[in-house]
Amino acid sequence: LTRLDLSQNFISRLPRKIFIYNERLNFLNLSRNFLKFIDFEEFYGFETLDFDLSHNLINVSFFKTNYYKDYRHINLRHNQIDFYEFEYLRYHRVLLLLDLSHNLIKNFTYSKIKLYSKLEILNLGFN
Repeated sequence: LTRLDLSQNFISRLPRKIFIYNERLNFLNLSRNFLKFIDFEEFYGFETLDFDLSHNLINVSFFKTNYYKDYRHINLRHNQIDFYEFEYLRYHRVLLLLDLSHNLIKNFTYSKIKLYSKLEILNLGFN
């Protein structure tokens, strides 16, 4: 299994170790659910993984982990993120796209973007 779509399923939390035997997974769509938090420790060890977490209830506590390092695309549009500190994801080696549009972010520090050496697209529209 390399792609998994769990969108529009009223999911509010993910059980522990749910993806333990899916090391080949490289795309996970959890959009349009009721998630408030994602424990990225559950995905530690995946080679590369792209996430669509749009249209959930995720807030800033989502970022406070060091377990995600090799994710290329993270889609967080249409959530409830009101603060984003760019150092949360500074250990990323391959992050190409970060979509934070349609959230509640009011302050943004442009100087921290240099922490993302590979970042090609940063969407902060409609905040």
